[in-house]
Amino acid sequence: MKSASLHSFHESHTEPTEVRIPFQRLVHEMLEQLGEDPKREGLRQTPARVEASLKWLTRGYGMGRRGSRRRRGYSTNSTRA
Repeated sequence: MKSASLHSFHESHTEPTEVRIPFQRLVHEMLEQLGEDPKREGLRQTPARVEASLKWLTRGYGMGRRGSRRRRGYSTNSTRA
């Protein structure tokens, strides 16, 4: 059985029409679901930190090859072993 490729999934994927919940609110709810108190001193800024870190970690997803930071001297057709 042949599985659908990710490419074909993304071509047919449409954005949800419902209103999106703010990301920090989702993290706040996750903390509550885990039994934590998001209003506790050490967790108050956690939703903002999680959002900022995920934005930073995924910042390159929308970049083309020219926008990425490639290491100098790296070549995809290198013959060095």
